[in-house]
Amino acid sequence: MTTTMQYRQAMVDNCSWAVSDKARWNYAEVRPIPRLPARTSSSITTDCSGFVTMMAEWSKMPDPNGLNYNGSGNTGTMLSHLPHIPFNETWRGDLCVFGGGTGTHVVVLAIGGVREADPMVYSHGFQGGPITLRLSQEKRYHSGEPTTFLRIIPNG
Repeated sequence: MTTTMQYRQAMVDNCSWAVSDKARWNYAEVRPIPRLPARTSSSITTDCSGFVTMMAEWSKMPDPNGLNYNGSGNTGTMLSHLPHIPFNETWRGDLCVFGGGTGTHVVVLAIGGVREADPMVYSHGFQGGPITLRLSQEKRYHSGEPTTFLRIIPNG
């Protein structure tokens, strides 16, 4: 039986792989979100919420959009589906959404606020990603926008 922490580690491992193999990744806001085998050899085109959704599926987690991986979803569906949590309760694999309303960008935390004050995040927000950077760096790109932390695995 897979534990919550193993799912979380799989999410971080898959994100790390994507960053290390970024040459095959392209950025575009396309739907449906691609459904490809984990660590595929194919070229992948998606946006930030598609990236998070793919990483969750590859990690055998529930769809963060609550849509059973039907190819739709975005930061807004994640915001409405996943529990909102304070930063100091986040763990690796949890999410941070920037922007009010339906959000403008979502990233995956490599280590949560419970362990580190300025964790690394995985972000796919432009052509040339996905990348890793500090949460504080990502916040500078979204200056003035609210941040919402989401628990990707309920009761996790």
